[in-house]
Amino acid sequence: MSKTFDIKALVRVAVLDERSGVELYKKLSKKARNAMVQDVFSSLAAQEILHEERFQGMLDELESTEEQTLGQYPDEYVDYLELLISEGGISEAHKNISENPTDYSMIELAMKFERNQLSLQRDMGTVLGERHHALIDEIIKEEMGHLVTLSELKKKLGT
Repeated sequence: MSKTFDIKALVRVAVLDERSGVELYKKLSKKARNAMVQDVFSSLAAQEILHEERFQGMLDELESTEEQTLGQYPDEYVDYLELLISEGGISEAHKNISENPTDYSMIELAMKFERNQLSLQRDMGTVLGERHHALIDEIIKEEMGHLVTLSELKKKLGT
């Protein structure tokens, strides 16, 4: 069996995720004790702003054109995409910031956030047409770079 799914819903969640990422990184930067950690979080917040703008542009384009955004997908895949949508916004990451977090624990939280974003974006790349695929690939590469940056920062701090 197959279900109909509108890709615009997934792009809307990507916009919200990026906006949430900006807020998350700003909070983490304020709570960080180490200046290097503060700088990395501030830089990542700025990059998430750019991602939000790019996804918003994609959404605006999808909503203003007659481009077909409905597709038929296997039931299980649509159920999975709907799960991603329902978990969108990464509000859970904000809830998981303790009152007195360590820089190390905040980096781990940020890495989890980035992995969640990558999962969503990879699935967007699967359902979006060729026209938008290059943008998704570019953002995925940048998000992978965020993970590498955070991993290197974590190594520098030690345990």
